[in-house]
Amino acid sequence: MHTGIYKEVVVGIKMAIVHKLHPDVHLDQAQNDIIQEKLLNAVDANPLEEAPTKFLCSRFAQGVFWITCEN
Repeated sequence: MHTGIYKEVVVGIKMAIVHKLHPDVHLDQAQNDIIQEKLLNAVDANPLEEAPTKFLCSRFAQGVFWITCEN
């Protein structure tokens, strides 16, 4: 995943992944790394007949994993 340009960030589908006890508990870097790995594995396992998910950008900030997708 990569950081995106402003145009990509404002037009995509935005999601945030947070700790289940958010805002009292934030994700740490190790948890973020696991989330990214599992997310990419799930995308890779997508059947070929389905349109693949296109990630525009992602970032990890203040204990939140932010993702912007095109579709």
